[in-house]
Amino acid sequence: MPSVTNNKSKAFILYLFGFFLFSASPVFADEYQDGLEACKQLQWDGAKGSKKIKKNCFRDLAIATYNAGIEETAQLERQLVELETRAADLETQLAEVIAEADASALKAAETIAFHVGTVNQMDSVCNERITEKFESGLQICTWPK
Repeated sequence: MPSVTNNKSKAFILYLFGFFLFSASPVFADEYQDGLEACKQLQWDGAKGSKKIKKNCFRDLAIATYNAGIEETAQLERQLVELETRAADLETQLAEVIAEADASALKAAETIAFHVGTVNQMDSVCNERITEKFESGLQICTWPK
């Protein structure tokens, strides 16, 4: 048969555990403050079960607080997984956009190089023609008098 001291220790530990959850989590403190006050209001009237009722009140409150914490933690973990999945999707989309931008930049650079080459080639041809006309004695430019 378990000793009474052992049960009191367990009840006190559960009480402290619930109390520390209140301190650590303001959400739980607000949510379970009424329950804590109700447990504190219970009186030991000397009847055989009154101490047990008060002890069980704190135990049940601690368990409810703990369970609510587990549920909230699970909910936050689910949200974290969703956010991580979304972040991975956005990183994939960003990589695709960067790849498209790189391809467009390469194509633009090739187009510019082609046009620069074309202009240089046309400039060379024009210079040759000017040189030919100059050497043949033709007047290229007429200056106003």
